[in-house]
Amino acid sequence: MTMYGRLNGDRVREDSPVAYEMGNPWIKTRVIVAKSKDRGQNWQYLSTVSYNPQLGFEGQNESDLIRLSNGLLAVFTRTEIHGYIAPHERRNLDQPLLVG
Repeated sequence: MTMYGRLNGDRVREDSPVAYEMGNPWIKTRVIVAKSKDRGQNWQYLSTVSYNPQLGFEGQNESDLIRLSNGLLAVFTRTEIHGYIAPHERRNLDQPLLVG
């Protein structure tokens, strides 16, 4: 399962205008993969899938994980990169997904 949040040591604050208006900017998030052997009672951290605090306002979050037909895992993650200019010059808040 994918999850998002912060690990000990994560200290880069969000640069979202909304967070600053609230007077308490949050720490940017990362996407991780965890597994459970007891149907969700306990979880084991496996790996960080995406952590790049220089991307987007919030960091990476809200992801989905699928197993491909060849057995590999693919993760699609929201970037929150507002104002990204797409290769076709679209400027209307395109927010590309990260795929890993």
